[in-house]
Amino acid sequence: MVSTRSSITPSGASTFRSANGGTADGSSSTPSEGGATVDAAANGPSEPACSPTGLSSLSDELLEHIWELAFADAYQTWPFSTILVIRRMCRAAIPAWYRRCDLHQAVATFDSDVAALFRHSHEREHVRYLAVNLECREPPVRSIFAGLSHLLQLRTLVLQGNGDPTPCPFDEYLRDISGISTLQELILNVEIDTPIARPPPSFPALRRLRSDSGHLATWILQGSNPALGALDLSVADEHSVPCIPWRTLRYLYLALPLPRVLQARALLKGLKSYDENDELAAAGLRGMSIRLGNSYASEGLEEARTVHQELLGSLSKTGIGRLRIYEPAGEDWACAASASPAPSITSLWFSCSRGDPDTERWTRLARLLPLFPSLRRLELNDFKFCYLSVTPADDVSSLLHLQQLAVQHPTLAAILLYFKHTQVLQLRLSYSGGMKQLWATRSSTREDFTLERWTVEKAEQNLDEYW
Repeated sequence: MVSTRSSITPSGASTFRSANGGTADGSSSTPSEGGATVDAAANGPSEPACSPTGLSSLSDELLEHIWELAFADAYQTWPFSTILVIRRMCRAAIPAWYRRCDLHQAVATFDSDVAALFRHSHEREHVRYLAVNLECREPPVRSIFAGLSHLLQLRTLVLQGNGDPTPCPFDEYLRDISGISTLQELILNVEIDTPIARPPPSFPALRRLRSDSGHLATWILQGSNPALGALDLSVADEHSVPCIPWRTLRYLYLALPLPRVLQARALLKGLKSYDENDELAAAGLRGMSIRLGNSYASEGLEEARTVHQELLGSLSKTGIGRLRIYEPAGEDWACAASASPAPSITSLWFSCSRGDPDTERWTRLARLLPLFPSLRRLELNDFKFCYLSVTPADDVSSLLHLQQLAVQHPTLAAILLYFKHTQVLQLRLSYSGGMKQLWATRSSTREDFTLERWTVEKAEQNLDEYW
């Protein structure tokens, strides 16, 4: 933290100097050599003037960035009457305010908000992120989506549907917005229960698709999406698992109930076909997150093991570098320990059910680690000792020594001792996905680990860091 001190000149003195061309006490000032102004009545050197440190002293670009960060908090209210009075502040705040827009159909001002957004061209040109929250019991509002083509800078669109989606023509909505040439991210929080038979839309600039509906994702993936590089599927219905475009994706997030035999084969179909043709090495997949939950009784456990083994076995033939594994209750990824090693994976994120003791969790993870001989970074989430990452610094500082860890948290001490003889250079501990983390790092395999507390700002993470 840097402390600054500024001197404040009384307003009356400033006015006197400005009106009379002299100083506040009436003395005159004359220019000296070099163009500097010297006070004729001064007997000694004057104190240097301090630069202003208020918002008005910052550039327009910095002001706009400050307001953009401030408006990111949707629960914060701002005194716009004060902002609008100052023309320069208004010029910086308005673009930042309209950069992220949220429209809620349940709100009484929904119609007027939509009309205002599409009426003023100087506001539309600033919109980068738009979230449309629809009440499915209300009449369709297709006119909104037809008007989205006027948002010439729109990058991200979030479509939220509340209630039974049957009355809402979401397929028509998506066909209307497919004409937005700048749309790069599409987030669909809608659960469609039946397949869609209409011709699929095409999104020429779409880079990331996130969907809670397998049927919607299947329909969109059937169209032309040449720029699609990231696919995020959180599907609750085991009967709506889409065919994954394995070859063209760079990042894939799978969160779905472990499908039965037919759905499991459909999930792995594309991956196996590339494997059989020796095309996996040319695939662009760089990061993958796997969260497969068991949605049925023990008769499906054998199929679960097969899916786990085939997934990891196929990944070993790709150039994937980052892998995230969730192990929900009732599942055991250790059954995939017989798969072929994946030497390209250098970063692993692992989370498991909180109900098991740390010793059992570590035992299962240790059985998987030989699959990743080039591992450099490991992040553990929701182990019991991970609470150290969110414990106040004053309370945990005495524990951040290996001697104390061996007494208080023997499992963590054993993990660090294990990794001391591996290629791992960094171990991260996080709790419930929070921003505060505990890192054990070293610069080379010949050194011991050093424990440090870190805060990871999600706004600073890029896509590569997230995966």
